[in-house]
Amino acid sequence: MNRISAGGNLSIEIQPHNWRLLANGADLEHPLVEVSDHEPLRYIPAFGSTRRLPDTGILPTQYIQRIVLGWSHEDAAWHLGFLLEPELARPRGSRWCELVHWPDPDGHLQEDAARLAAESLAQTVDRPFHFVPPRAVAPVETPVVMPTLPEKLDDWSIRLTETGQIEAVRDNQAGRSRFLRGIWYLLLSIIYLGLSGLTLTSGIALPRPEILPYVGLAAALLLFILALRALLVRDKQIDRLVVHPEAKAIRGLSRGSERWRHEVDDLQAVYISQVVQKPRKNGVQTIAYGELNLQLSDGQFQHVLEQGPTELKLSPEAEASLQNYQDGVFLLTAAAAQSSMQVLGLQVSQMLGIPCYYDARAR
Repeated sequence: MNRISAGGNLSIEIQPHNWRLLANGADLEHPLVEVSDHEPLRYIPAFGSTRRLPDTGILPTQYIQRIVLGWSHEDAAWHLGFLLEPELARPRGSRWCELVHWPDPDGHLQEDAARLAAESLAQTVDRPFHFVPPRAVAPVETPVVMPTLPEKLDDWSIRLTETGQIEAVRDNQAGRSRFLRGIWYLLLSIIYLGLSGLTLTSGIALPRPEILPYVGLAAALLLFILALRALLVRDKQIDRLVVHPEAKAIRGLSRGSERWRHEVDDLQAVYISQVVQKPRKNGVQTIAYGELNLQLSDGQFQHVLEQGPTELKLSPEAEASLQNYQDGVFLLTAAAAQSSMQVLGLQVSQMLGIPCYYDARAR
């Protein structure tokens, strides 16, 4: 059995299949929280009420999303707690529930003890463990002014609302373009079908090679399928993007309905991926294609929006930095942001409080 002292006159008792948080009195110890393997977390009513937990005194472990141990610069202490699933977090107004803390001005004196307590708790409740180490204090640098949010990005109109939200709306022209493309495919399929049918039924000798009319029929069928897809199948892309600075959340909507939503705890980074060509002598760089994606906490990516071919006039500083032209993933900064897509990604990442990476793919 391990016994670990913590702040607030508390201690933690760790056994192979049991984890307890104890309050140390003058002569007695009072259990506050206890959990065993394959059992729900149990706590006394007073402990639960101060943390806005269910007054039953029992919290099933499936409502615990992950165990978190992190060091806070604000109070120079390690904090151990857990993140709740949304259905319990909404009534509380917060996903975070703290269990215990360790004052540690150095940031390393209590790290081993706190981590042992946190990892054993995560193992007992069978939930993922997330560790937030102390951040390195960066040297003071001259701040770089954040580039202005672009007003247009292909068929997207972008603005900063009065409440401080980033809102991007896809123009209606994109929907009309898809409709016109479907009509064009339909007309081409009729033309191919008519020409191939007349060739086969006219009674004259077939062209050389004789397979050409059948290729025309296959092309007509393919164009007809593409026309139906463009006219009848609903576009899966979102038509509205909203970034909430207060909630630290980003939402993708289509026709007024929410398609997806991610809070900052679900995200790792913003990624800007662009297929770029080497800048010409006049400093103009061609960007063949670009995407804005979100990297989720599980490593997967959420596609947000894309950008078609465009040309970018590089600043002298940016042009000089591209002398060694190569592929790579780089941390994007305000000083390095050049294209509208990069600026949008940087603004979104700053509003959510997560890093932004630039994935350059040269060709």
